[in-house]
Amino acid sequence: MKPEIQELQDQITRLSARVGELEGSISRNNFTSTQVFNKACIFTDRLKVPHYSVAPSVGEVGDLIEVGAELYICTSVNPVVFTLVGSQT
Repeated sequence: MKPEIQELQDQITRLSARVGELEGSISRNNFTSTQVFNKACIFTDRLKVPHYSVAPSVGEVGDLIEVGAELYICTSVNPVVFTLVGSQT
């Protein structure tokens, strides 16, 4: 086999392996449970807020939840307090 062809095949093999690595880390939902966005986020469809039948006993300040079709935000962690967002009437 010509050296040029072998070099091209080796390059294809390396690139295929790299694409597989990238696909495994990006396309298969292998992100950590938290993502930090340093810019404004625009949702063109909807934002899904976690639903609870009662407010949980754990949370972090800023957590947004839905209980009984009302939005609540965690305003304290010791003790955990979820406060109704606005009047929602």
